[in-house]
Amino acid sequence: EYIDESEYQEARVLIRKLTRRLASGISRRYQHSSKIRRVDLRRSIRAGIRYGGTLIDLKYKQKKIQKPEIIFLCDISGSMLKYSQFTLLFMQALSESLPRINAFVFADSLEKVDFRRFSMEQLTHSQIWGEGTNIHAALKSLMENYYQVFRRASVLIVLSDTKSPQGDQAAERLKTIKRKVKEIVWLNPLPKADWSRYPTVSLFQKYCSMRECSSLAQLA
Repeated sequence: EYIDESEYQEARVLIRKLTRRLASGISRRYQHSSKIRRVDLRRSIRAGIRYGGTLIDLKYKQKKIQKPEIIFLCDISGSMLKYSQFTLLFMQALSESLPRINAFVFADSLEKVDFRRFSMEQLTHSQIWGEGTNIHAALKSLMENYYQVFRRASVLIVLSDTKSPQGDQAAERLKTIKRKVKEIVWLNPLPKADWSRYPTVSLFQKYCSMRECSSLAQLA
């Protein structure tokens, strides 16, 4: 199901407002973190040797909060089109504040997305747009062809309803990825009350934090 023109324009306005607020919050965090200073005892004692051990020249250390590195994996299979369009718009806007986002789309195979040159119109011409879902194949391709994106500071965000063949193999891939990244967050557009109906949900939940995400408010 595609977003109609009125929904699309409304979504863009809401997303811009939301991401501006998030960007402002991120900016404040870094401004505040730059003011947090603690005495670095080891360096201060070393510097004080020149003064007979008197701590005259105090050295300080500063808490640094690193911007997160995000790996975004978005399901653009037929059942996910409406949700994936909203989420891709959101992530594209967020990439202006968080430049370290590696984005990928998948259905039965995987494609890399460059948000600097991204457009929904361009994406709809992709060969995998609206095809069936194969999460295992997407994770396999991600691990084999883009292994360098997995870092201890990275957060993998997946948008998918989990409905896919080879669920056991996909879960094993998630297990391996979990050891390589800081966290895996799974955004699931299925109502939480229905999750028990799908074995893949319980399989994937072992290795990620799964959250219901069927609206812009829940995405935020």
